Amino acid sequence: MSTLAPQQHNRHSTLTITPSSHYMRLRIVIADTFGSYALAMVTVSQIEFTVAASWPVPRNPPVLSTHGPHICRTILPSDTVHIAPICGRNKPFPSSFYGRVVDIVDRTSASESGIVRHPDNHLHDSTSALIKMQLIIAQHQSEDIHPQAQWPIFCDETRMATRGLIQVAHTNLLLLVHPSLITDLIHVLHSSQCTNQIFGAVAGRENCFHTSCNALFDHSNSDSVFHEMQIVLPTNYLIFGPTTNSILPCIVTETEREVEMKYFLHRVFHKLLVKLGKIGGTATCTEHFGRGDWWLLSTALGNLDSSLIPRPSAIKTSDTPQPILQGDLSLKTELLPTTMTTIIVSTPSQFSALRSCLSNIVGIGIKKRAPNSTDRKYGRTVFDLQRGDVVHLVDINLDGYEEEAEGNDWFPADAVGQRQYFRAGRNYCRFRYDSRVRELRVTIKAIAIKVDVDAEPMLAFLEHNGIPFAHDNSDDELHDDGLRLRRGLIIDDEAWIISRIDREDDVVTLVQPDTQLGVSMTVSIVDAIEGLIPGL
Repeated sequence: MSTLAPQQHNRHSTLTITPSSHYMRLRIVIADTFGSYALAMVTVSQIEFTVAASWPVPRNPPVLSTHGPHICRTILPSDTVHIAPICGRNKPFPSSFYGRVVDIVDRTSASESGIVRHPDNHLHDSTSALIKMQLIIAQHQSEDIHPQAQWPIFCDETRMATRGLIQVAHTNLLLLVHPSLITDLIHVLHSSQCTNQIFGAVAGRENCFHTSCNALFDHSNSDSVFHEMQIVLPTNYLIFGPTTNSILPCIVTETEREVEMKYFLHRVFHKLLVKLGKIGGTATCTEHFGRGDWWLLSTALGNLDSSLIPRPSAIKTSDTPQPILQGDLSLKTELLPTTMTTIIVSTPSQFSALRSCLSNIVGIGIKKRAPNSTDRKYGRTVFDLQRGDVVHLVDINLDGYEEEAEGNDWFPADAVGQRQYFRAGRNYCRFRYDSRVRELRVTIKAIAIKVDVDAEPMLAFLEHNGIPFAHDNSDDELHDDGLRLRRGLIIDDEAWIISRIDREDDVVTLVQPDTQLGVSMTVSIVDAIEGLIPGL
């Protein structure tokens, strides 16, 4: 975007709208046109933003960088961040800000740009460079400002993949922000990237958002303050800015480093679950892991749960031989010190923190099974849990269920160490890091349990995580009325997913795929049919 020098102008048009049933007052001021651009401002709940005349593109390569003192990280163009709320405001829109860094500008360039500044910039160092920020608006914020905004409605598969994530949209609104107002990095993935796990499983991941559209505020029409939603294809969405699709990226931002680190761990846990096979037990995977990545992981976990701060390993530290090839091609062996640090995840609160950091399916694996005749008939590729499926779980506690489990055949016949399944604290996930050789060893100890309607711990686990469970396999068939498990529908303008169909009692159980896990309701079959989303 071309910057505009501040100029005097004598006329402008102002429009004030107060939407019914909403407390927000909107004011947009359209200034005179300078050449091919116009400097426009929109005021939302007494907060001004500059409306860009062209779509903001992060500077590549960067000229300046800045330091975020609260996150102890270097901020570069293309980073996506959380911005501190404005002091004294508790309304939905100013209570949370999200944005993508477009550029880092010095004070002189900031003054000449004509872009609105964050109201709290004056509370911080007046000599620091400022961040030109492209606003990212959340769906609930958009609907609060413009109730008629048409946000996308997703299929049930995408809703489950983005469960616990807020839908957002990039806008053409700009704001100059002081680096001290950056409180955290966020990840904004395209919805299809979440579904296909391009960057790993993200359901339930903290500070992760999904998008499939942009929100364009009108730059030239003074008669409208509404913003138009425009769909963005996955191929056109540059998650890490202009260098996303480049084989020679100019920069690697902190956002990209963090996303890639979590994707790496997603692959590690996948390998561990494959090693477990169908019998449960213990599995270990050793991979190269940079010290910077270890710092990112340990900091993220430590911020979520202080008990997950890395500690010296219980393994005795000793010197280990290291062969060294010297410049004259001579070989020698040196005894070098080996120091390991460990993070052990074993309690429910610790597992909750681990899943908030990575995904709510970390440490959970399902034994593969072939599609049945119904699946092949309807060409179905998504398979719900069914009775008898084998699930590997790391954080389930079977203490006190020994007699009930043995009497009801909860475990596969070839599961190892079944007698130890009932010992409290048996299962764990351990990260052990060797900083000298940059090596990460991840170990998980899990159990293999069959999905059974009589297994109370399994049902409690499914209900806690809001996972639909096919109590009756016939429910998964597509009936003439169009009802089947996992199909999406709309009830009272809210999206729901079918989790159970009881035709005898004329009841359909629905779960709501939003940030509040476990929300459910029941409706009649007739109401469910009327609310079906066409084509899903």
